[in-house]
Amino acid sequence: MHLLIISPIYAPTTGGAATYYGLLTEGLLASGEVTKVTIITERVPGQPNQEQRNGGRLRIIRMFPHRAGRHLEPIQLYWRYALQNFLYAFLPLLVSGIKPDIMLVHSSLHIYPNALHPLISFFSRSFPVIADVRDQQLPLSRLGQLESYSALVVCSLNVMAHISWSSVLATRATHIPVIQEHINSDRPTSSQTLIKFGLKKRSYFLFAGLIKQTKGVGLLLDTFSELCERGFDAELVIAGFSKDGSLMQLAMNTPRVRMIGPVPREELLDLMSGALMNINMSTSEGMPRTSLESLALGTKVLLPFGIPEFEQYCPKTVVRSSNSQEVADQVQALLSCQDGGECYPIELHESRKIIHRYIELFQSQVTEFNKRRST
Repeated sequence: MHLLIISPIYAPTTGGAATYYGLLTEGLLASGEVTKVTIITERVPGQPNQEQRNGGRLRIIRMFPHRAGRHLEPIQLYWRYALQNFLYAFLPLLVSGIKPDIMLVHSSLHIYPNALHPLISFFSRSFPVIADVRDQQLPLSRLGQLESYSALVVCSLNVMAHISWSSVLATRATHIPVIQEHINSDRPTSSQTLIKFGLKKRSYFLFAGLIKQTKGVGLLLDTFSELCERGFDAELVIAGFSKDGSLMQLAMNTPRVRMIGPVPREELLDLMSGALMNINMSTSEGMPRTSLESLALGTKVLLPFGIPEFEQYCPKTVVRSSNSQEVADQVQALLSCQDGGECYPIELHESRKIIHRYIELFQSQVTEFNKRRST
């Protein structure tokens, strides 16, 4: 089976989607059921526009402008997004040469007005096309665009609830949890990474993600300032690139806040393992990878509100307020207790089980498509 993936980002770009598709392609190719994977994504400075790995079984085509994986001023962002939509016109010819058996498309490509939507219907005549829905950011007014897909993968229960506003989509959706590979909490490179960033173990709070209001960064800064006023001798380390210039400036002007920019995943895991607490107060998450990784490492965590899986298994670690003083109270309480969130059953995300579910979905979709085509 030859799988084609269209994703906004892919390694070496940092971010949840890049990590996810790396783990997914690695697991699918290792299974033997998927013999080849082709990924169409955005260009990355210093990387070839076309690349083959794994003995030619993995092909990466970087054709879209470098946009989703970097900070841009609004004018540049709009221009590059317009260029990306223009480049969609070349997809039919490119895809006809790739000859995939099935396609997986990241749903974020539908959030804004786009030229991709009509192409999905076109591709669906030749092979099954699956929407990969990783969060709830797709406006309800655009949910109808997903009806062109033969099936949907949703990564969490709140994403399932979001797409269920459409009864058509609900019947086509399959919940497959986010992949989380086993991570050894004893990381031999952590000391070296801490030295690189001038940090000491358990001397800092860590936030990893996009710097924008919907990621809870404003509340995070206010909460950290409140903790400092209460006598906490710690730093706040923020890893990621900015989508909000004014918020970035506020963070830079906040005492004892360290901005370190995007960090390669292995170094980020080192930083997570050494943190006093890993904090995520985002309001726009399906199932946040950085929170899962923090849980897999067994660290203290403060988790985002509104994720049913976290509410079910570790409700005490879910942020309960938008008031910085109340959040600071919760952080202090979590730091003083033994249970830092380790009660979450990370095995729900075990790679082998998740890959098997993807393979089952792909095989069923190809079988059903071939049946319809033969009748």
